[in-house]
Amino acid sequence: MARIRRSREQWAKLIDELESSGLTVAEFARQQRLTLSSVHRWRTIFRNEPGPGVQPAPRPPVSFVEVVPPVVATEPGADAWLEIGDGLVLRFSHLPEPAYVAQLAKALAV
Repeated sequence: MARIRRSREQWAKLIDELESSGLTVAEFARQQRLTLSSVHRWRTIFRNEPGPGVQPAPRPPVSFVEVVPPVVATEPGADAWLEIGDGLVLRFSHLPEPAYVAQLAKALAV
């Protein structure tokens, strides 16, 4: 079967027809000779877009947590490290306090 390229406007019209048809997505796709995955994709695209005159929802503000490590002496040349999944390793020149590690883990959402 030859592949048909449709414009955004054509997809918008098809999705409007789907929404008012009362058919399931599978039935509509079969009737229109569309792939089910394409209908689902375009339906999702149009559902996630704001309508005319609608402003997108504001994004929540980003908050940062300042993490200041306390200084705890270790032996000269000693190295403390913390491995956090997928090969992420944090190295410290001193042994951090447990409260600091807890705060760091919370900030990284580990």
